[in-house]
This record gives sequence, structure tokens and C-alpha cells, in this order.
Amino acid sequence: MRAGETRILVLVVIGSAPEEVLFSGTDLPRFATLEGPILTLAPQRPDKGEYLLTLTAASGKLMQSENLDVVVDRLNSPPSWGPGLYAPPGWFHGRFGNPGGVS
Repeated sequence: MRAGETRILVLVVIGSAPEEVLFSGTDLPRFATLEGPILTLAPQRPDKGEYLLTLTAASGKLMQSENLDVVVDRLNSPPSWGPGLYAPPGWFHGRFGNPGGVS
């Protein structure tokens, strides 16, 4: 998935359960939330990387865990010239000549 996207997954247990099924996650990354059977993934740019999530469904004495691999990619954005950056007059022309006759 890409940083900035949100994915919502619904966890489902197939078969009969002796009691109510409770879902949990182990060491979920900060961009993942699990509320009941709803897993929401909403990574941001700093979350780029690979994550292994362990999700568990438990009912009575029965328990089953599964791993989910999540890969977060980040789109590359071009550098920008911000207000904190300053180039003195003539800096560009002094370093790179005068391309295209720009003055």
C-alpha cells in the first residue's frame, strides 16, 4: 500500500465458535488500529517499510493467530524551494552560466 492511503479490512472467522469471537493484534504499528473485527491501516510518509502484523481470533478456549505482511511504499516527491531557503542574487548564473539567456 502507499503512504497516505487508508485500507479497512474486516476480519472474519469461518465456522462455529463456542462463544463470542474476540480479535486482537500484537505489536501493531502506530498506523494500524483494530476495533473489534475492523482493522484500519492508514500509514503516512514516515511509516515507509515492511511490517509483520499478528492478528488473533479467540473464542472460549479456542485461539487462532495469523500473520499479515504489510508493505508501505512512499511516492517520491520533487524537492521544493521553501521560504527558509535563500539564494543570493546572481548565485544561479554564477554557478551555472546563463542558460537560455535568462536574466
